[in-house]
Amino acid sequence: MKHNKLKELYEALKFNQNQFAKAIGYKHTTIMRIEDGTIASLSPKLCKAIYSAFPQVNPVWLEHNEGNIFIDARSGETVNKHAIPYSSLPGELKELMPELIEIMRSEDKGTKKALTENIHMFHEKVQERKRIEKLEREVDTLKKALGLRDPPGAMSKAGPTKGTR
Repeated sequence: MKHNKLKELYEALKFNQNQFAKAIGYKHTTIMRIEDGTIASLSPKLCKAIYSAFPQVNPVWLEHNEGNIFIDARSGETVNKHAIPYSSLPGELKELMPELIEIMRSEDKGTKKALTENIHMFHEKVQERKRIEKLEREVDTLKKALGLRDPPGAMSKAGPTKGTR
């Protein structure tokens, strides 16, 4: 079976065959043999090398021919309206990515959909928290510029103001 998916992938990444092979730690002849069908399937080892080098590659697309090529927009491509840049994910979520990818590979469509919705909801909450923190910093800057203080007994991020219990 020919695997034009690899060619489609490396072209979407703006790589040629040699660059792609080097990036994933394979010889270009191996990639060529996969493309021409001499090697019949994408091995788990090859897929892991691709995901390591390019975490934005959608495993469901690569292994099951479903969905978009990328799961984030680091490639510069417009993926879809729900794409979340990998670089914007919190560290804890980045650490969970291998397990999440395994779930996306193995579980039923309902589980995949629920996981995807929860990830998007989590991302939105993180972004909202960042917006709130930015606004709080701006308010603090304005208060300082205007010489304003919090009223006595007001709760700050650190707790009650001095002189209150």
